[in-house]
Amino acid sequence: MDTLNVWKALRRNRWLVLPVLLLTVLGSSWALFVRPATYQVQSSMLLVPPPPAPTDAEIAKHPALGKLNADNPYGRAYDPTILIALVSIAITSDQSRAQIKAKGGDERFTVAQTTRYGFNSPFADITSVGPSAQEAIASNELVIRSFKQELARVQLKEKVSPRYLITARVAGDPTSARVRSTDVGKLLIGIIGLGVLGLFVVVSFGDAFRVLRAQHRAEADPAWAGSSS
Repeated sequence: MDTLNVWKALRRNRWLVLPVLLLTVLGSSWALFVRPATYQVQSSMLLVPPPPAPTDAEIAKHPALGKLNADNPYGRAYDPTILIALVSIAITSDQSRAQIKAKGGDERFTVAQTTRYGFNSPFADITSVGPSAQEAIASNELVIRSFKQELARVQLKEKVSPRYLITARVAGDPTSARVRSTDVGKLLIGIIGLGVLGLFVVVSFGDAFRVLRAQHRAEADPAWAGSSS
């Protein structure tokens, strides 16, 4: 069907097409200007290796160091993917999300390890959302706190002394929120897609109804069928 035929079909069924177009425009306007925005905050947690185990000279100078457990199993062959995976699984569980929500945060956050420069990196990327910039920032802070607490808990479970824990440092800007444009884009695509589908349906229905009416009229009045042909 070329453009001219499409235009003719739309004109023939204009009284059916106009309501669909109006609803599509209203829906698009609502998505752009009325629908509450979703704000997003992104930050990264950089895992910092623990200090090395004390030497004999250091223990001789500070005997208390010899009583500390410096054997951190996660720091022997330092592979951040293992520790980040353990922490991420824990804080993205349903129970952890419920705790974040109970503290006033938004449970729709994500924690993921990214590949930087083609290698597994010691960064865990946290993405938090909220109905306002302030709430998205607050949610991000709660997730950061939960990440640090779980990171420590996993290592302390191995009886590692706090001095020799792998720690996390915040990278990026967790105090800057922006509107998540992907939500608006997806919603607009959906509304426009429904509008196009609606146009196809009403035009098909209108043409089918017009043909059916012409057939019924021809059966009722053969003279009219001959004149129309």
